[in-house]
Amino acid sequence: MNDLDKIKQILFGNEKKRLDSLVRRLERPESRTADVADILPDAVTRSYNMDDRLGKALSSPLESTLSEAIRREPKKFADALYPVMGPAIRKAIAEAIKSTLQTINTAIEEKSVGNRYKAWRAGVPLAQYVFQKSVVYRVDEVYLVDPESGRLVSYLYHPDVDLKDEDAVSAMLTAIQDFVRDSFAHGTGGGLGSVVIDEYTVLVSQGPHAMLACVVQGVPPAELKVELDAANERVHLRHSQALDDFDGVAGSIKGLDIELENLLRVQRATPAEDKPLIGWKGKLVLFTVFAGFLYLLANAFLMNAKVEKLASLIRQTPGILTTEISRLGHRGVSVEGLQDPLAANPVELAAKVGIESDRLRTTFQSFQSLEPDIIEKRAVSILAPPENVVLQFSNGVLIAQGSASASYREQLATLGPMIGGVSVVNVSGLRLDDSALLEEVRRKLLPPDSVDLSVTHGVVVVSGVAPKKWHDILATTQSLVPGVSDVNSKALKLEERVTLVNLVAQLNGRTVYFNTGSELLPNQDAKISKAAAALREFERLSKVLNLDVSFRVVGEVDGTGNEALNESLMARRAGTFRDALISYGVSSSLLLIETSTIPTQDDADPKKRRAVLKMSSNN
Repeated sequence: MNDLDKIKQILFGNEKKRLDSLVRRLERPESRTADVADILPDAVTRSYNMDDRLGKALSSPLESTLSEAIRREPKKFADALYPVMGPAIRKAIAEAIKSTLQTINTAIEEKSVGNRYKAWRAGVPLAQYVFQKSVVYRVDEVYLVDPESGRLVSYLYHPDVDLKDEDAVSAMLTAIQDFVRDSFAHGTGGGLGSVVIDEYTVLVSQGPHAMLACVVQGVPPAELKVELDAANERVHLRHSQALDDFDGVAGSIKGLDIELENLLRVQRATPAEDKPLIGWKGKLVLFTVFAGFLYLLANAFLMNAKVEKLASLIRQTPGILTTEISRLGHRGVSVEGLQDPLAANPVELAAKVGIESDRLRTTFQSFQSLEPDIIEKRAVSILAPPENVVLQFSNGVLIAQGSASASYREQLATLGPMIGGVSVVNVSGLRLDDSALLEEVRRKLLPPDSVDLSVTHGVVVVSGVAPKKWHDILATTQSLVPGVSDVNSKALKLEERVTLVNLVAQLNGRTVYFNTGSELLPNQDAKISKAAAALREFERLSKVLNLDVSFRVVGEVDGTGNEALNESLMARRAGTFRDALISYGVSSSLLLIETSTIPTQDDADPKKRRAVLKMSSNN
C-alpha cells in the first residue's frame, strides 16, 4: 500500500466501511423485506385510522386488478371439470398477485444500487450485467400422476436432463399433495400449487382424476401455471374415461404425450428497459397490491365476525346440529351438519347476521331431533289439533287441553305415543263439548232418519221411532262414545211395537161371511189373504219383541135353528176361517178356535153368519 492509499484509508476508511455495509444490506432482499415488513403495518394502520381516503382511492384499481386476474382463469372449463369453484378463484387471485410481486421484485433487483455496484466492479455496462443475470427458466420434466394411488400415468423430460427415478418422484409429489391438503386445506378441496427447492420450482395442477406437475429450473412466469392448468383441463376433457380406468401402467394411455409435449420449453427473459427505480406504473402496482391486501383483510375480518354470529345463532336454534362452519373464499360460507325438517331455515338465520343466500352453501342431512321444542312442533304437525285444542310437550309427556271430539281423543291416544320423544299422552284436560259429543254420537250410532238426537251437558236425549236393532246399539252408547254421561230414550218408540199395534188394529175384528152352513160366501178369499199377510207380519214382529201372542178365531150364527146345531155350526165356521188362514202360511199356534154366544130368536140376524178374528185378551 502506497502513501496515497494510506491517506485514503485514514481519511475515508470509516465511510467506506459504512458504504460497504449499506451495499451489502441493499444486496440482500431479505433485509429490505424485513425493513418494509417492519413499518408496513404501522403505515397501513395509521392511514386507515386517519380517514377513508385510502379505501376509496384503492377501490377502482383493486377491482380492475382482481377482474384481470380472474379473467385469466378459464372459468368455463373449471365449471365443467372442477366442481369446487372457491379454491379455483383463490388460486387465480394468488397467481395474479404472485405474478405482480414477481414483476416488482425483478424490476427492483435489476435497478438496485447493488446491481449498479456489481456492474461497476465487473467493468461492464449495467445493461450487459443485467442481461447476464437475467432469469432463464426451463421445464425439465412433466409428471402426470394418479392422485389416489400415486402411480405414474405419464412422464416426459427434456433431452438435456438426466433421467431420474420418475416413480419415486411421483410418489413424493402425491405425499406432499396429501400432506398439504390434510394439514392446511381445511376441507375446502384445495391442494398444493407449487414447491420451490433451491433453483427448481415444482408447479402442480390438481384435477379430479390426475395431478399434473412440472419441474422448472429457474423462476417460471405466472403464465406457465395458467398453461399447466389449461393442459390439465384438456387432458381431463379428452381422456377423462381413460384416466378413470387407469390400470397402473405408465404410458398406457395413448395421446397423452401430445397433450403434454408443449409444456417442455426453454425461455430466456429479455432484459428490461432502463427505467427509474420505481416508476408511476410500479407505484400503482404496489399501491394496488397493498389496497387489495387491505380490502381482503377487511372483508375477511367482517366475514369472520358474521360466521361467528351465525355459528352462535345456529347453536341456539333447536333442531340443527352443525359439524362444520367454514369460509368459502373471502365472501362465502359453508355450513354442514344435521337438520330436522321442522327446524328453522338456515338461510333465514344467515340473513339475520347479514349473510346473503347466494353466499351461503348448506349441506344438511335430515334427522329427527328430540329437543322439546321440535317434538312439540312435530306433534302439532302430525296430530293437527283443532282450533280449540292446545298441545304442549314436557318431560316426555304430551299434554292436550281444550275441547275436541271423541275421535280426536282416540287419535291422540293412538298416534301420540308413536311420535319420537313422546312416551305418554295426557288427555285429562281435554273435554268433549256438547256439539262435538253429538257429532261423535251420530258418527258411532248412525241413527235412522226417524230418530232425533241432542246432547245436553253430556246427556244424550233420543226421540222418534227406531227399530229394535238400533235400540240395542243405543244401549251401548256410553261404552261406544267416551264422554257420554247418560242416555234418555223415554221419548223413543220401538218401530216394531208401533207396527205391531197398527197390525192389531187392522186384524182385530177382521170378518169373513158364510152361507147358511159352514161354507164361505163368494169373494171372501181376498179378505182371507190380506188377513193372513198381516198375521204373518204380526207373528214376525212378535218374535222380534219376544212376545207370546195369539188371535182368537170366533165363529158366530144368526140365531135360527136349535142350540145344538148352532154350537156345531159356530165351531165349523171358526175352523173353516182358521184353516184358510193356515193355508196362507199363518202359524197354527197363533190361532185359537172359539165359539160365541148364540143369539135369541128375537135377535136373529143373517149378517151374523160369520167368523171373526179377535186379539186374545191376555196379550
